[in-house]
Amino acid sequence: MIDPKTIRPGNWLLYIPENQYCTVISIGAYIAVRDYKATRNCFPNDLTPINVNHRHPTTYGFSVGWTKQSASGLYLSLSFGNNIPVLISPVGEALQAEFVHQLQNAYFRLTGEELTPTLYGAPTS
Repeated sequence: MIDPKTIRPGNWLLYIPENQYCTVISIGAYIAVRDYKATRNCFPNDLTPINVNHRHPTTYGFSVGWTKQSASGLYLSLSFGNNIPVLISPVGEALQAEFVHQLQNAYFRLTGEELTPTLYGAPTS
């Protein structure tokens, strides 16, 4: 189950009934999401966060070395110390991001830009 206060449009989640990755479109009485085949209105208990894992950095828009340059030229890195992913800015600000939507929100907070993972077709487990 996802807490609607922790997400925003563009965030990636897992649609539990079909075990499919989806993108949040809007948040209101329902959470509207889109996956590769449909758009649907969901309840929070239909959705769950997706763990960030260290196996596929390019899935999240990072290089193989877990770094990423924003459009504005800011270099960020993702560290997996203590098995908890932490997004680190060049000035040393560190934001924990255990889940993909938290990584997206942390990236946005640090850069003002969207982080757009490409999870369609990636394994869900």
